[in-house]
Order: sequence, then C-alpha cells, then structure tokens
Amino acid sequence: MEIKTIVGLEIHVQLKTKTKMFCSCEASYFEDKANTHVCPVCLGLPGALPVLNKEALIKAIRVGKVLNFTINNRSRFDRKNYMYPDLFKGYQITQFEFPIDTDGFIDLDNNKRINIFRAHLEEDTAKSLHHEGYTLLDGNKAGIPLLEIVSAPEMYSSKEAKEYAKKVYNLVRFVGASDCDMEKGQMRFDVNVNLEIHKEGKIFKTPIVEIKNLNSFRSLERSIEYEEKRQLEEFEKTGKVLDRGNKSTRGWNDNLSKTYFQREKEESDDYRYFPEPDIPPLNLSDGFISKAIESIDVLPQVAQKKLEEEYLLPHSIVILIMEERKYYDFFQRITTLYKNYINLANWFSTDILSLVNQYNINLSDISTDEIVKILTAVDKKEITVSTGKQILKSVLIDKDDIDILLEKNSLISDQGKLDETVKEVLDKNPDIIEKYLSGKESILSFLIGEVMKILKGRANPLEVKNKILDGISKIKSN
Repeated sequence: MEIKTIVGLEIHVQLKTKTKMFCSCEASYFEDKANTHVCPVCLGLPGALPVLNKEALIKAIRVGKVLNFTINNRSRFDRKNYMYPDLFKGYQITQFEFPIDTDGFIDLDNNKRINIFRAHLEEDTAKSLHHEGYTLLDGNKAGIPLLEIVSAPEMYSSKEAKEYAKKVYNLVRFVGASDCDMEKGQMRFDVNVNLEIHKEGKIFKTPIVEIKNLNSFRSLERSIEYEEKRQLEEFEKTGKVLDRGNKSTRGWNDNLSKTYFQREKEESDDYRYFPEPDIPPLNLSDGFISKAIESIDVLPQVAQKKLEEEYLLPHSIVILIMEERKYYDFFQRITTLYKNYINLANWFSTDILSLVNQYNINLSDISTDEIVKILTAVDKKEITVSTGKQILKSVLIDKDDIDILLEKNSLISDQGKLDETVKEVLDKNPDIIEKYLSGKESILSFLIGEVMKILKGRANPLEVKNKILDGISKIKSN
C-alpha cells in the first residue's frame, strides 16, 4: 500500500494599513479595550456604505509581485453569505470570481514549484470571546483588511507545507505588506489535507479535511502529521472516500496535539456569492499597478541575488539574512563602509544576532561606525577575535565607549616586551618544556596561556605560539 499526503494552504494575512478595509476606523487594535475601534460600517448597521481602502489595494499588489502573480487590472468584490456570530452583517465582503491576484507560484529550496491559485482581498470578522456558558463579541477586528492566499494542493508532506508557508511569511514581511505577527493574529493558516491511497491496483482518496485558524508553523506541521495518521485509521476502519458534500472542518488542540471535528464543510455555492452592490468593480490602470510595485524599495528576489552573486555569501547565511527585512537593511548599512562581506556575514549570523536576540536590541539602534571599527581592528590584527567579541558585547549591552575599549585592548606592538614575557614564562617552567619535548605537545597551550595572562590578553596567540616554539627550539639546541 502506497500513501500520498496532499496538502493545500489558505494563508490569511492582515494587511498593514492605518485604517480598516471599508471604513476609517483605526486598524491598530491589538490589546485595546473591546469595541473601541468600531463604526456603523464595520458593525454592519443598516444604511452604512463601505469605501475601499486604497492602501490595502497597494499592499495586495506588492504581495502579488513578490509571489509571481498576474496582477489583474479588473477585479471585483462579492458578498459571501453565511450566518455566524462573529459576522455582524451576515455576509463577508470578499473577492470570488475576479480576485486581484491570480496564477502565482513559489519555488521551494529543492526547486519544486508550488503554484498559487489566487490572492484575494476581503475583510476580517469580529473576535469571539468564549466564557463558561456564554460568548462575547469584540468588533475591533471586524473589517481589518485581509489578503487570502490560496495555494494549489501540491504539497505532499508537512515539511513542504511548512517551507512554503515560511517563504510566504518572509516575502510578505520583506515588502512591508504585513508584520505577520501570529501571536496577534496577523497571519493564520487554514490547511486542506487528505490522503491518496494506492491499494490493490486501485486509488482511493480520503475526504478532504480543512484545519482552521492555525497560528504557528509548529501547529501547521503537527496538525498535518496528526491528520495523516487519523485519516489512514479512519479509511482502514470505514473505507470512506472523497465525495461531494463530505468535506469537514476541524479545529486544532495544541495542548492535546490533535484535531477535533467542528462541522461539515460548505461548498462554494452554499455561500450564495453575488457581486457586492455597494462597491463598483475595480478597473486599475497599468500606471497604478506599476506605481504600487515601484513603492517596493527593493524586491526580495533582487536582494537575495545581490547577497549571493555580488557578496558571494554562503546559502545558509543568505537564507538567514532574508528571513527578516531588518536583517537585510542592517547588513546593507554596514556594507556601505565595510567590504569584507563574508567576514561581516559570519559576525552578523553568530555574534551580533546572538546579542540582539538575547538582549532584545533594536538593530536600527546599533551604530554602523562602531561595528565597522571592531571588524576593522580585528582585520588589522590590532585586537584578537575574542577581544573583538568582548568589545562588541560591551558596546551593545553596556554602551561603553568604543574608542576607549579599542585603545585599552589593543595588541602589544612592542616586540621587546613580548620576547621578554615569553622568556620569563619559559624560564619559570622547565618541567613543562621537558614534557613538551618528550612528546606531550598539547601542553604547549599552558605556556601560551601563561604569556597571555601576563599580557592581559593583549597579544596575538599565534604570534605567542611561534615565539614559544622558537624559544623551546633554542633551549633544545643548547
């Protein structure tokens, strides 16, 4: 028996705009008092007319560009009719037949292409606050601009689905369309998953399950893996296969690491879509679309190519820098003054990012000049690498003066002083020298450490090593 997992993803992205999708209510609502960002439009009161948010439209075009979509001059809003407590109007304004973006794709790291059917604009719903025995509604989220990105069912494992989702996350953030903060609900995943089972020369497909409102990459991956096992067990027990009307919606319990049944899944005609009468069809000029694309200061594809082909950085570091737009911007700021790109990349990917994450430092607050001074001093062998790392921490965390630190920790250039210290250590440790000459070469590190201790680390360890070896050689010849 051969089993193939089939996964399609619907990714809901809250677009980063000042106001809601169809009204002037402030869109920044997280943790504000319930129902303080509402008006007749987003509450769905009779006679209130929607007005399209132009900035949301521009952000949708930006996403369309980086996800390789065809951006349509003509699109239209529709009404999706369903009754649910968090939908005040009894319908949602969305795009059905004519979305803004169609026929996109993303290439995974193994060069597998995942096609994306569409990305359409719509409004978010209110938030349900469940209590024991009753539920309250908070309308602050109602009407927030959403872009729903719908992939083809072309991912065949939880790993592929996670990689695809991360790429969408990174690209959307890179062009400033959304912060995609999942803890704030700014990006959510609906996963469609079923199995294709090859058994006894026949192919069976299990009913499609939609897992709703996942808010982390971990939940995305684990929920798919759980459904693979559950659907196989159900098929072996019941033999139930995919048919019209037997799709279902399930939730995900992160604590129990399992999905749970919610309801039978509706088909598209159950929603009774029809054109939104209060919003005219969109007819965007080529100039409007071009201007929206030009508002992207740097395309992620161009940025990545620069890191790979101009800076010649290792692929793993390129991927790291491209994970966050702030990483790329910081790296670019440094490269205007410092041209050893690979050395910079190594420092950034290890020491700098480690401190930034550990101490919650804002990259934009870090002085470009200070970083360049440290790296240049290491390159010129004015300080050791380990000293450079200590100075980096002192500058970023304690805000110590960079020039004082560099002067205080600069390597000793007085060769006479260095030679004198090496001779002093060798004279005091004849037994250690004897052990070294008898074959215990690892003991050399003790002698190096003694010299570095006397000089308080202000010497090049390699130079110290060479001088010690030269001194031992002279002792041996005598």
